[in-house]
Amino acid sequence: MVQYTLAQSPDVVLTVPGKDSHKAREKAMDQLMSMLDDGELTTSLADGFSAQQLVEVQPLPPSETAQQQEEAVVQAIQVLNQLATLKVKVQESRDEALKVRTW
Repeated sequence: MVQYTLAQSPDVVLTVPGKDSHKAREKAMDQLMSMLDDGELTTSLADGFSAQQLVEVQPLPPSETAQQQEEAVVQAIQVLNQLATLKVKVQESRDEALKVRTW
Protein backbone atom coordinates (compact mmCIF):
# COMPACT_ATOMS: atom_id res chain seq x y z
CA MET A 1 0.00 0.00 0.00
CA VAL A 2 1.17 3.48 -0.79
CA GLN A 3 -0.28 6.68 0.59
CA TYR A 4 -0.31 10.12 -0.99
CA THR A 5 -1.33 13.53 0.27
CA LEU A 6 -1.67 17.01 -1.17
CA ALA A 7 0.78 19.79 -0.37
CA GLN A 8 -2.19 22.16 -0.14
CA SER A 9 -4.10 19.84 2.19
CA PRO A 10 -1.87 17.42 4.16
CA ASP A 11 -4.84 16.11 6.16
CA VAL A 12 -6.17 14.40 3.00
CA VAL A 13 -4.61 10.96 2.61
CA LEU A 14 -5.19 8.85 -0.50
CA THR A 15 -4.37 5.15 -0.12
CA VAL A 16 -3.88 2.89 -3.12
CA PRO A 17 -2.58 -0.67 -3.42
CA GLY A 18 0.91 -1.36 -4.72
CA LYS A 19 4.11 0.66 -4.72
CA ASP A 20 4.73 4.22 -5.80
CA SER A 21 4.32 4.19 -9.58
CA HIS A 22 2.65 6.12 -12.35
CA LYS A 23 -0.31 3.71 -12.21
CA ALA A 24 -0.66 4.10 -8.42
CA ARG A 25 -0.54 7.88 -8.77
CA GLU A 26 -3.26 7.72 -11.43
CA LYS A 27 -5.45 5.67 -9.07
CA ALA A 28 -4.85 8.26 -6.36
CA MET A 29 -5.83 10.99 -8.83
CA ASP A 30 -9.06 9.07 -9.52
CA GLN A 31 -9.77 9.04 -5.78
CA LEU A 32 -8.98 12.74 -5.60
CA MET A 33 -11.34 13.53 -8.48
CA SER A 34 -14.06 11.44 -6.82
CA MET A 35 -13.58 13.39 -3.58
CA LEU A 36 -13.80 16.68 -5.49
CA ASP A 37 -16.98 15.54 -7.26
CA ASP A 38 -18.57 14.44 -3.97
CA GLY A 39 -17.63 17.70 -2.24
CA GLU A 40 -15.48 15.89 0.34
CA LEU A 41 -12.41 18.00 -0.44
CA THR A 42 -12.46 21.54 0.93
CA THR A 43 -9.19 22.54 -0.76
CA SER A 44 -9.51 24.49 -3.96
CA LEU A 45 -7.24 23.28 -6.75
CA ALA A 46 -7.81 26.34 -8.92
CA ASP A 47 -4.34 26.17 -10.47
CA GLY A 48 -4.87 22.58 -11.57
CA PHE A 49 -3.25 19.47 -10.24
CA SER A 50 -1.32 16.53 -11.67
CA ALA A 51 -0.35 13.09 -10.41
CA GLN A 52 3.29 14.19 -10.14
CA GLN A 53 2.29 16.78 -7.53
CA LEU A 54 1.05 14.11 -5.12
CA VAL A 55 3.30 13.78 -2.08
CA GLU A 56 4.07 10.22 -1.02
CA VAL A 57 3.51 9.65 2.70
CA GLN A 58 6.25 7.54 4.23
CA PRO A 59 5.42 5.48 7.33
CA LEU A 60 7.09 6.77 10.47
CA PRO A 61 9.89 4.65 11.93
CA PRO A 62 9.13 3.22 15.36
CA SER A 63 9.78 5.83 18.01
CA GLU A 64 12.16 5.36 20.89
CA THR A 65 9.21 5.32 23.30
CA ALA A 66 7.53 2.52 21.36
CA GLN A 67 10.75 0.52 21.39
CA GLN A 68 11.06 0.99 25.15
CA GLN A 69 7.46 -0.12 25.64
CA GLU A 70 8.07 -3.18 23.47
CA GLU A 71 11.15 -4.06 25.52
CA ALA A 72 9.13 -3.71 28.73
CA VAL A 73 6.43 -6.03 27.36
CA VAL A 74 9.02 -8.62 26.31
CA GLN A 75 10.60 -8.47 29.76
CA ALA A 76 7.19 -8.87 31.43
CA ILE A 77 6.41 -11.90 29.28
CA GLN A 78 9.73 -13.48 30.24
CA VAL A 79 9.00 -12.90 33.94
CA LEU A 80 5.52 -14.42 33.58
CA ASN A 81 7.03 -17.44 31.82
CA GLN A 82 9.54 -17.91 34.65
CA LEU A 83 6.78 -17.60 37.25
CA ALA A 84 4.64 -20.19 35.46
CA THR A 85 7.60 -22.58 35.31
CA LEU A 86 8.28 -22.10 39.02
CA LYS A 87 4.61 -22.66 39.85
CA VAL A 88 4.66 -26.01 38.02
CA LYS A 89 7.83 -27.02 39.88
CA VAL A 90 6.30 -26.06 43.24
CA GLN A 91 3.15 -28.07 42.47
CA GLU A 92 5.23 -31.11 41.51
CA SER A 93 7.34 -30.78 44.67
CA ARG A 94 4.18 -30.45 46.78
CA ASP A 95 2.70 -33.58 45.23
CA GLU A 96 5.91 -35.52 45.92
CA ALA A 97 6.03 -34.21 49.49
CA LEU A 98 2.44 -35.34 50.10
CA LYS A 99 3.26 -38.83 48.77
CA VAL A 100 6.29 -39.13 51.04
CA ARG A 101 4.36 -37.81 54.03
CA THR A 102 1.51 -40.34 53.59
CA TRP A 103 3.88 -43.33 53.52
